[in-house]
Amino acid sequence: MRKRLIFFITLGAILIAIATVGTYSYLKVKTYIVGPVISVEYPHNGQTLRKSFLQIEGRAQNVSFIYLNGRQIFVDSSGFFSERLLLYEGYNIITVEAKDRFGRVKTEKLELVYKPEI
Repeated sequence: MRKRLIFFITLGAILIAIATVGTYSYLKVKTYIVGPVISVEYPHNGQTLRKSFLQIEGRAQNVSFIYLNGRQIFVDSSGFFSERLLLYEGYNIITVEAKDRFGRVKTEKLELVYKPEI
């Protein structure tokens, strides 16, 4: 009876240790597993704008390179990016593409309409 109790206590301690190490490892490598993340905060997809000059703002995580319509842009230390862009009259498609150091790519597409004030 006593040997059985010691066995179950030892088994429980080992399982707790394995779960702790597994959870810690997952939290540490999660950024590598997820890949690049892009969040465009302004403007919103499908928005109609009255001014042709646009300030695109957003955040990027786990990126090595980030591009706006094929042109490389840069993020600050907290992952924030802000770039100016001139819209054509009518329908515009804007792409933000991010690559991580493992070659994984994430693309966000914005479809905007520029309708000038009359």
